[in-house]
Amino acid sequence: MVDRVRGGAIGIATETRVFEFLIGVALTFSRFNIGSRLPVEILLVILVLGIAAFRRPTIDVSRVQTWMVMLMAAILIWVVAVSHHTGQPWAQRGFRICLLFLFALCLAQGRIHWKSIVAGAAAGLIVINAPSYFLGVRAQAYQGYLTGWIGDKNVSGMFYAVFAVVGLCLFTLTWQKVVYFLVMFGLLWLTGSRTSIAGCLLALVWWFMRSRAHLWLRLVTAGIGVWVLVTVENRYSQVGEFSDRTGTDWYRHQIDVATTAKLAETPWFGQGLNTGWVQLSPTRQALFHNSYALLRVEGGWPLIVAVLVLVVIVAFGIFGINKDVSDDQRAVEAGLAVVLVCAWKLGEVFFTLPCLFLVGAAVALRYGEPVAAPTAVTLRVSDDMPGVVRAGS
Repeated sequence: MVDRVRGGAIGIATETRVFEFLIGVALTFSRFNIGSRLPVEILLVILVLGIAAFRRPTIDVSRVQTWMVMLMAAILIWVVAVSHHTGQPWAQRGFRICLLFLFALCLAQGRIHWKSIVAGAAAGLIVINAPSYFLGVRAQAYQGYLTGWIGDKNVSGMFYAVFAVVGLCLFTLTWQKVVYFLVMFGLLWLTGSRTSIAGCLLALVWWFMRSRAHLWLRLVTAGIGVWVLVTVENRYSQVGEFSDRTGTDWYRHQIDVATTAKLAETPWFGQGLNTGWVQLSPTRQALFHNSYALLRVEGGWPLIVAVLVLVVIVAFGIFGINKDVSDDQRAVEAGLAVVLVCAWKLGEVFFTLPCLFLVGAAVALRYGEPVAAPTAVTLRVSDDMPGVVRAGS
């Protein structure tokens, strides 16, 4: 047993790149602001793009790259145009979205090793973020819930849920996967995020069925999962461990009511970036608690369609017919399932680092082919013509 554990640890360490691993660890601090307005997330993405610019692609995604770039460019151009038309500021958020799109493209091309980021993120969430919470290293905005350096309990829940299922690709033995998932799910439970917990469990079902079920059964399962999620949320969201959420749910309900009212007055093309807020009182604003509604308000129906095409069809591959997929691919798809569920109750999910990270990794796995290494060229002196140098492989 000891030899098997040592062998598994050596295998993970051998495949892990130090730079990407440290970037994954730093994701724990991605929502921490330097100064008043500069999140660590932006600095991490800029650093990754700077390193990726000097690396050659290792994965060929040419069959989908052009369409992916065109779709991302269309999304960015559309939200900027709508914002300009409605007089909304767009430069700061538009720049952030552009950086995240470039980050996803670098992952898709294999310039950045995504599995090393997963290993680092899992280590950071377990070894740094959780102890920070238990030791009280950082003041917690949500007393009694595991947030750590992430700050918000629902965002913390999404991080733990995503990497609980994506991290399964790091291990080869079943017992290792079980132990890892139980540890991550235990920490996820401590965040108190009901939506993230539900999303993680549904993603685990998808991960288990992905290579065992054909397309029609996966679609039926997805439909049943959505129905179960809505039913549980409507009927059992305040039972047992969550019976004391009356105040929290009342506050969320007020946001939902105000969101519905704002959607009703939003034109088909949206209101522009930074409009996904509702006024709850003369002195209090709140961000939407629904990313689908946020897309609808900021960019209208065109933005909803474009983003869902990118995430659900291109990356997640909901209509994919190939049942035989790698453990890596089904783990990343499970992570995207978490994102799609969390988007139902979180305000900003699609234009975030976890979502675009998963999109890039999914494209690399679904459409990528290894780039052939350049043929080595040697020089030799011609025997029949002295002084002439010929090239040979």
